[in-house]
Amino acid sequence: MITGLQQTVAYLHELIRAEARELDAGERGVVLGGLSQGCAASLVAGLLWDGERLRGLVGMCGWLPFMREMERVVVDEEEGGEDVFERNENGQEEKRVSEVGAVAMSVLREMLDLEAEGRSSRPAVLSTPVFLGHGSVDEKVSIQLGKASAETLMSLGVDVEWHTYEGLGHWFSDEMIADMAHFLDEKASMEK
Repeated sequence: MITGLQQTVAYLHELIRAEARELDAGERGVVLGGLSQGCAASLVAGLLWDGERLRGLVGMCGWLPFMREMERVVVDEEEGGEDVFERNENGQEEKRVSEVGAVAMSVLREMLDLEAEGRSSRPAVLSTPVFLGHGSVDEKVSIQLGKASAETLMSLGVDVEWHTYEGLGHWFSDEMIADMAHFLDEKASMEK
């Protein structure tokens, strides 16, 4: 699984770069997303994207691979009793440079043995809005797994909009597509 995911992330990153070259807005005009495994691959590629923020990430009926490992980083930070703030030379509190989300993404990058391009010190996904939608009766990827993925992303500092679709299985619906379009118009507007 790791080799396949490495190759998929590398492919998606190259696809983002190629599409950005075609858009006036560059990377800020790119929306990356997918259904099921495509959602999983898009989330990992989005988490590890090292360029400018994307317009948005969208996922349908999917999950976040290596979610437990990233959750462990959050728990370790909380249990370690480390203050997420430090005092600067004026005695004022400042947010630590190594945010929990950045640390978790670094762990994910190491697990997949992927090099950082070093274009940004702050993960782009921390300023990229994410839409996740899931059917309540999904027989392939449980809604609990989808919801846990959304919660994990939120705990890492990612801005996630979560939607449940009653009676929907492992597919998309007109309502989901309409919600996604509204998300792209409102929350993932190119003006933001």
